[in-house]
Amino acid sequence: MTQSKIKETIIVETSIKPKVSVIVPVYNSEKTLKRCAESILSQSYGNVEVILVNDGSKDGSLKVCEELKLANEKRVKVLNKENTGVSSARNAGINASNGELIQFLDADDYINPGMTQCLVDEMAKNNVDVVVCGYNRVNGSNVIKKTPPRVCGQSLKEFKSCFEELYKGAFFNSPWNKLYRRDKITEPFDETCTLGEDLLFNLCYFSNCGKISVVKDGLYNYSVSAPGSLSDQYNDRLFDTEIMLHKKVQEFFKNSFSSEDFSGINEVFAKEIYYYLKKLVILSADDKGVKLRKIKDCLENDFVKNILYNVKLSDSQVKIVCELIKRKNEKAIYWFFKLKKLLNSGAVH
Repeated sequence: MTQSKIKETIIVETSIKPKVSVIVPVYNSEKTLKRCAESILSQSYGNVEVILVNDGSKDGSLKVCEELKLANEKRVKVLNKENTGVSSARNAGINASNGELIQFLDADDYINPGMTQCLVDEMAKNNVDVVVCGYNRVNGSNVIKKTPPRVCGQSLKEFKSCFEELYKGAFFNSPWNKLYRRDKITEPFDETCTLGEDLLFNLCYFSNCGKISVVKDGLYNYSVSAPGSLSDQYNDRLFDTEIMLHKKVQEFFKNSFSSEDFSGINEVFAKEIYYYLKKLVILSADDKGVKLRKIKDCLENDFVKNILYNVKLSDSQVKIVCELIKRKNEKAIYWFFKLKKLLNSGAVH
């Protein structure tokens, strides 16, 4: 082979871009799905396939999916299945994907035109197994930028201090502000879990990572849920789920960083217990007596006491509730949140 032919072959081989499979679970999303899909199809990175997984929608979402496929035959796949939840939809998308790399979007969100290119470039430049980026919380014309610390190709063990900051800032929980390697996904989303399943997936995935990068740019646009959405509802399993999740995070922290100093992550647990109690008082259909009993159960839980009695807090509202927990004063906690409801028109977050 001549020298020019060798050069030509090298150019061709190195110019091949890995395919990115972008998986979008769809449930009753006819009003926002087109915007979501078009934000993917208009990416500056060309080698992208879009997998729309209609999870038994009852509105016109499937029709929108089919229209998008018809207009983009080579780039859009549509899977239609019975409603079994977002984890099942994401797993179906993973199984149907052809890409070496995986992205996830929620159907009511959208991404910046250069997001996929930026994440792929970062992954290739630093030879990492996952890239995390910042995001924007969008509520109409109100946009709040969420900016993580910049990290360039750190090993998992080096990632300790950054993990604490990412976890506190809620950058770690969701799958949609990340780029994954398909072959590193060894465990699917847990379809039996309807609370915290994204965090469990990420803990498992990060455990398999050699190196990690974080991009500060807010490339993902998260549409803040309207009142009445799942994030604004009380679930009776929430308390047990928060304990289970924090134990999993502690286990990940211990195994990944060889440390049992959980002081940096325990503040997150304190905040989650705060929001659990707030939802219990404000949103639960239980009567006052049942609510007081559940608050008392929380106050007497050994795992909660071990963390909340010693945690360092920066949020003044959470500090007040933790102090009331220490004093085992369930009535004061109940009336604290009742008063907040009156002052804040019932807002949960």
